[in-house]
Amino acid sequence: MTADVDIDVARLLGRLDQFAEIGATACGGVNRQALTALDPDARALLADLAKARGFDVFQDPSPNLFIPAGTTARLDRQSPR
Repeated sequence: MTADVDIDVARLLGRLDQFAEIGATACGGVNRQALTALDPDARALLADLAKARGFDVFQDPSPNLFIPAGTTARLDRQSPR
């Protein structure tokens, strides 16, 4: 299965840069560990980006962040149900 996908590379890199700013280190890396003081900032950025695109966002008490279409902020990609 193939599909024509039009990726706005500048926007994608800009988004990655936004996330990289949260927890940026002096050596050019990123240190943003889960459940630290910086974690809510990254979650808020992702939620704001999703809401701006018209997605509903749900965060459970754990706090797992869910966005429709099976996409989650968790690396293990669990669905909310």
